[in-house]
Formats: sequence, structure tokens, C-alpha cells
Amino acid sequence: MVAIPNLPESQEHKLTMFIELDDVLLHSYICDENFGYIGNPASKDPEHEFFIQEINQPCLVYMRDHWEEFMTYLKDNEDMIDPIVYTSAQQPYTKHVLNIIDPKREVFKTVLYQNACYMFEIKEEEILFNIKDISRFRNRDIRRSVLLDPQPVNFMMAPENAMPVFAYTAEYEGREKDPHLLNVIEELDEIKDIEDIRPALKERYGVRQILKNSKLI
Repeated sequence: MVAIPNLPESQEHKLTMFIELDDVLLHSYICDENFGYIGNPASKDPEHEFFIQEINQPCLVYMRDHWEEFMTYLKDNEDMIDPIVYTSAQQPYTKHVLNIIDPKREVFKTVLYQNACYMFEIKEEEILFNIKDISRFRNRDIRRSVLLDPQPVNFMMAPENAMPVFAYTAEYEGREKDPHLLNVIEELDEIKDIEDIRPALKERYGVRQILKNSKLI
């Protein structure tokens, strides 16, 4: 049984935005001890690199286009949006990433790590995921909570609160800048004042039906 972390009390009117960092604001590549840098994205150079002592491996970080505008948007809307990192990554790695994107913790004041996820397993299909459940945080209004994540499986527990994010892999293939975070800003702007965001998200994304079609629920 996963212990429920204590989240700070939220001001009633705020939209609680749970967000994964990996493949949303950035893409990271942890160098494999056998293959080194062979598998890292070839379309651009990493903006950052750090060393993870716990696994004795370097990590390359590729920032998504417009990530700074996204962070600025969250700062400018702190009276309406309460951003919480909810990641399936472990604490040492996540702290390194936060030191890059939010070194003074001006935006992400609350962080939930891998130990706040549930283990989801289908042995016969060799499926194993750490999944997130935002519905269990009782001091947050589920009507005013949204989860931004690139993995559909993470929406299983609260599909009507899902805002799917196209996964960022740092592969460009000759395209223009990735505009997706600008689109996310627009979508957050549209729902941040709504008393119950679930009907709007359900109509826009239909995540419950997608999960049913995939036999995940």
C-alpha cells in the first residue's frame, strides 16, 4: 500500500495542476554503461548535463521549446494555478532537474516522487508501470485538479482530470520549433477559472473512452 503524502492545503479557488517533468518540459538521456552516448538524440545538442552519483552515470538534458514561457506563465498565474510536480522518477534525479528549471523553487513548491505512485502490472503481457492517482489527495478539490502527463496509463484513476501532453523526445526531423507548450498554456488559460474542469476536459480529450478502447479500464 502506497502512503498518501501530505500536500499543503490549497486555497479553495486555485486550480491544482499536477505535472510530470520528463518528456513534458524536457527530455533526458541517461548514458548506458554499455552503449554510452550512442542512443542519445542526434537532432540537437543537450542544453545541460549532470552526474547522478547514485547510479554513477551522466545524464543529458534536452529542453523543450518554449519551456521558459511555460514557467513564466505559471509564475504570472500563481494566484490561480498551484503547480505540483508529480513524477514517476526518483528523488535524486528529479532534484537535479528542478535545479535546472526552477532553482529557487519559485514555481514548484511541492514535489511528489516515484514513491507516491502505484505499481500497475499485467504479468501475462509484461506490462509494468508506476501510475499516478490525483484523486486520493483529499485536501485538493478533484473538480479543480488536472494532471498533465505524456503517458495515458497515468490517467486510469482519474480520466476526467486528464490533460494529455505529446511526449517530447528531442527529435526534430527538420521541423520548426515545437509549439506544444504554447498550446498547453492556452488550454490552461481556458480552464483555470472553471468551477468544475472535468466536463470540459472530457469533451476535449475523451480520455476515458480511449482507455476503454485500450482495455486499460
